[in-house]
Amino acid sequence: MRILILMSDIGGGHRSCTLALQQEFAHWFPGVHEVFSVDVFKQFAPWPLNYVPPAYKYIANRLPGFWQWVFSNYGSLITEEQMATWLAGYLEPYFELLFDRMRPDLLVTVNPLLHPTVFRHLRATGRNLPVVSVVSDLVTPHGSWFHSELDLCCVPTVQAAVAARRYRVSERNVRVYGLPVRRQFVDVEVRERRAWKQLLDMEEQLPLVLIIGGGEGFGTIAALVEQLVASRRRKAMPDCQVAVICGRNKALARRLSQSFGTEQVRVLGFVTDMHAWMAASDCAVTKAGPGTIMEAAAMGLPVILSGFVPGQEAENPAFVIRHGMGTYAPSPASQVSVLTEWLSDERKLGRFSDAARATACARAGQSIVEEVDRLFG
Repeated sequence: MRILILMSDIGGGHRSCTLALQQEFAHWFPGVHEVFSVDVFKQFAPWPLNYVPPAYKYIANRLPGFWQWVFSNYGSLITEEQMATWLAGYLEPYFELLFDRMRPDLLVTVNPLLHPTVFRHLRATGRNLPVVSVVSDLVTPHGSWFHSELDLCCVPTVQAAVAARRYRVSERNVRVYGLPVRRQFVDVEVRERRAWKQLLDMEEQLPLVLIIGGGEGFGTIAALVEQLVASRRRKAMPDCQVAVICGRNKALARRLSQSFGTEQVRVLGFVTDMHAWMAASDCAVTKAGPGTIMEAAAMGLPVILSGFVPGQEAENPAFVIRHGMGTYAPSPASQVSVLTEWLSDERKLGRFSDAARATACARAGQSIVEEVDRLFG
């Protein structure tokens, strides 16, 4: 069976979910299914829709109030079906090219903006393809994730399942499996944190604080590192070492390296071994992205959430707190305060770590691909 995953690089979560599903199909059904993925907006959409991914990143990070308005009103002021109708003639040749080139037997969508256009195209062309949605927003997914014609809708939480049914997805087609994470977070080699620190050339005896800027490296990272270093110098908190993942933000990486490179601060850009850094770290400070939260959960890593994208991530801090795997601290000063408290109490840190592991749904990806194979293979 030829399986086509329709994604778009709008935030790292969609990309991570796509990679996780591809890995699971390859692991559990080697040689059985051909799995392809395309970034629909970048590869198969005309101007200006091919600029949707960078536009989203800019708006969500720089204009959060505007993004909140878009999230709240898209689908009500302008319905998705209206949008699909308006864009039908414009997009039709590109979708025709997409399906002719990829020749899929089944579609998997991991992006919430595609359903009306996809189903409209399938109806217009008489293509009888099953469509599966894998939802990567944890608690408050936008209604565009869901469609009454979905053959299967896999969601990460019970709250997301309630949303699916509210948006007319048949209850018999909804499955609560958790959020797929990449296999390196599922089958990670069992080692003590000290051994992982040694592997990464970090001090084995010192606690390691991981600061994650996401793929684009946004946020108040520089201010947090500055306050952390200052607090350590004053002996106002337990001694620790810091690793900062700046993502693709090269300017931030240069600035931090020049300012704090001799202060037990390791500055990294975009990394492909995030699982190793999570395994080595005692706690992490990160934005409330669902993929990062569930990767941390799989690694038993307590998290301090520094912020969230309005709308789809608004309830993620409450999710983390409710499951006991971390807390929410929106300012660098409050983050340093929490870090001081956690690093001063190993037992508390251990309880957060145990709760994180209990929150993980490490086999979510396996459950999804096995269900897809059972229903449609």
